[in-house]
Amino acid sequence: MSTRVKILVVGPPESGKTTVSNLLADVSESVFGTYRSTHGVRILEFSTRSGRHGGRPSPADVELWDCAGSPRFESCWPAFWKDTNGVVIVCDPEEANYLKQIDSWYIPFVHQQGLKDAQTLVVFNVKGSSSTDKSRLQLSSRLAGVSQFVANLEEDPESLRNEFNRLLTYVLGVVAEKRDQEELSIMNH
Repeated sequence: MSTRVKILVVGPPESGKTTVSNLLADVSESVFGTYRSTHGVRILEFSTRSGRHGGRPSPADVELWDCAGSPRFESCWPAFWKDTNGVVIVCDPEEANYLKQIDSWYIPFVHQQGLKDAQTLVVFNVKGSSSTDKSRLQLSSRLAGVSQFVANLEEDPESLRNEFNRLLTYVLGVVAEKRDQEELSIMNH
C-alpha cells in the first residue's frame, strides 16, 4: 500500500520553484528557459519508491504543490496548508534579503502549521555558474533544525533529488507514525 504525502514548494517569485518542482517530479518540461510565473498553484503528482520507512523502500504517492510566490496569491495559502506533510522553501541566494525571504515563508508554512523543522528543506537555488560563496549561505538561528541544500540544477540535478528523498523519508515516517497513533486510538475506544 502506498502512502500519500503532500509537499509544498514555496518561496519568492523567480526563485526557481517551478524548475525545482519539475526536476523533483521528473516532469519533462524544459528545466531552463523563459520565466513564466505560476498562478495560484500547480500540482504535480508522482509515485516513488525512493523514500524509506522502517529500513526498507516505502512506496509513496507524492503531491508536489508548486505554489505561486506572488503576494497577490496570499489569500490562497490556507487552502495550500490543509493536510501538508512537508515544505520545500526555494530561494535565490543572490538576492540581498534572502534570509528575510526564507523566514517570511517559514513562519506561515512551517511554524504556524505545526510542522517539525525536519519536515522542511531550504534550497538555495544557485543559477548557472554563479559566483555565490556557498560558505556564507546559512540560515537564521530560528531555523537551526531545518535542512539546507545548495543546488545548482544545471551542474548537478541528482544531488537535489537525493536531498529531497531524505526529506521524503522523514515525512513518510511522520505520516506512518500519525497513522499508527490514529489506529491505536480507534482500537482503544
